[in-house]
Amino acid sequence: MAYYEPNQQQQQRDPYSQVDQDGDLDEIYAGAKRINQNARAINGEVVSQNHLLDHLGDDIEGGTSALRAQTAKAELVNKRKKKLCKLYVAIAALTVILVLVSAFVPNFG
Repeated sequence: MAYYEPNQQQQQRDPYSQVDQDGDLDEIYAGAKRINQNARAINGEVVSQNHLLDHLGDDIEGGTSALRAQTAKAELVNKRKKKLCKLYVAIAALTVILVLVSAFVPNFG
């Protein structure tokens, strides 16, 4: 039984004792708890950011719809403006013709 030594003697000879191991395990446990807390905090932040992104997407969709509606209205105004411009040109031409006819036809009117 030369290989068997009492536990106390083995701890004295072993440079990495049970106390050291317990201390290291406590440090590892504390580090794991910090990592867990950080992971939970990151998860909470990701969840809140996802909600913000969802709302942002909804706002963008609403803005895009409003922009399309305003673009359609602007196109309608431009079409009406072109028609109105043609009417003004026709009125001006008819006015010129009326002036010319009244000037060259003596018994007109």
